Amino acid sequence: MLSVFDQGPFAPCPSPFNLAAHVLRHARRLAEKPALSVLAGDTCEDWSYARLEAAVRGTGTGLLKAGMKPGDIVLLRLGNTVEFPIAYLGAIAAGLVPVPTSSQLTAPETARMIADLNPAAVLRDPAVPCASHPLQISTARLLDMHHLPPCDYAFGNPERRAYVVYTSGTSGNPRAVAHAHRAVWARQMMVEGWYGLTADDRLLHAGAFNWTYTLGTGLLDPWAAGATALIPLPGTPPEDLPALLRRHRATLFAAAPASTGNCCNPARSICRTCGMGFALVKSFPAICTLPGTPQQAADCLRLSACLNARPSFHLRRPAQHRTEHSGSRNRAARSRFSALTDRCRWMRKAPSPSTARTRG
Repeated sequence: MLSVFDQGPFAPCPSPFNLAAHVLRHARRLAEKPALSVLAGDTCEDWSYARLEAAVRGTGTGLLKAGMKPGDIVLLRLGNTVEFPIAYLGAIAAGLVPVPTSSQLTAPETARMIADLNPAAVLRDPAVPCASHPLQISTARLLDMHHLPPCDYAFGNPERRAYVVYTSGTSGNPRAVAHAHRAVWARQMMVEGWYGLTADDRLLHAGAFNWTYTLGTGLLDPWAAGATALIPLPGTPPEDLPALLRRHRATLFAAAPASTGNCCNPARSICRTCGMGFALVKSFPAICTLPGTPQQAADCLRLSACLNARPSFHLRRPAQHRTEHSGSRNRAARSRFSALTDRCRWMRKAPSPSTARTRG
């Protein structure tokens, strides 16, 4: 049976608008709250909202002083460090158009991008391969920009370009795809229905800073909600993730299945994550809905198919750990969670999802 539930159109993006200003809209109110924690075992480096916004807007000032003007394209050739999201948002705050790229690209590949984009500058970590460009700004200069006076947010038409991302090129040549400032406004439509992100959450993302999935789900979404983003130090082994989740009190875990392959088998992920206090929730709204939400838990075979076929999933603590749930709702959520883990244990002996009949 197909059900259609229409809540009507989402609120239109306001105008004038700036993506970076929207993402950091809580910075003044939550000045001392940790916006970002870079995790390294028992320790972490914290960035408050005030420190983060100062670094972002200072970077915007520095880029403008370097000769760039609103609308100019800036290619990001940075490593897996906090400099990546700061430079990205700093460029957008000043009205520039950053192009985030993978640090694994080769110099010839970046040469084709430079020829295609004609960027005004390249923001570059010297350790990251890049073709030559007349204006390359090093990470050392970017760090110095953090302390400059803040730039004014460049507000304007929400339809104008905010950033550009290249496709992977798996079906042909990589192509540049421009995203408007309003793209971040549209992300709000999935926050409540997908993973229920609130200002009380601490979201741990297992991806790298310079991965666009981390930029969106792991950083921009938490900051726009006033939550705390948790990012493991580069090089953290996947098997260390469960301990980091517990130690740093994560309430949401976002990752690609491959990132958790060494710490939990996707077919057994619920059983394993149950042991560390997490439950899968609303991973793919069109396919399954899981504990921690008012809806009924999905069939376990369908869940397994999702985890193996879809690019990412989210884990959330069971409802009994979240203060916003009432007692009766807690009991219902625990009941759904227990039923789902029972089916998960059964699933190890069940037929393949491709051959088994699933419940709708």
